[in-house]
Amino acid sequence: MMIMVRSFGFIMFLVSYLDDRVNADRTEFELVDNFDDDSLLEMTGEISYKQIKTQTIDKIKTELTPFLEAANKEKLSKIKTHIEDISPQFRHLVKYEDKLKQISYTTDPDKLDIELYRMARDITIEIKQQGQSLLLKKPADLTELPEYKERLKRFMTGINDIGQSNLVETIYS
Repeated sequence: MMIMVRSFGFIMFLVSYLDDRVNADRTEFELVDNFDDDSLLEMTGEISYKQIKTQTIDKIKTELTPFLEAANKEKLSKIKTHIEDISPQFRHLVKYEDKLKQISYTTDPDKLDIELYRMARDITIEIKQQGQSLLLKKPADLTELPEYKERLKRFMTGINDIGQSNLVETIYS
């Protein structure tokens, strides 16, 4: 199977504000770092590094959405194919598409398996935390019972998925 890798560049300029705040060597910016009080920043007219980063990432996401959606769709398809054909112990992860999209895709099946193991481990931890929460926070009265049943159902489904995954891993090992 041959996989083509396409790449492209994206350039974005943030000039006027940053030109006034670059150091003499032009190697770094003199910005307010980790400042939590936005109202004080507004009064002084300063912008924090965090604000620049957040707004820049939002703008880049907006501009690149058409490209990213197509790339994410293709990546997700390849990951699902890998799970179905090579690593069936991760079948339960297919329902977590948002988390699958966060995986760095690689054509190396061993590296992809490592990423999937990490994801499975994180989901297992989340499910175990849900179980502990269920034990600690039982419904106080009948009005909370439907929500508790729904949380219990999600927990049981997650535990069942983990059990099936462990069984498949044992069979394929």
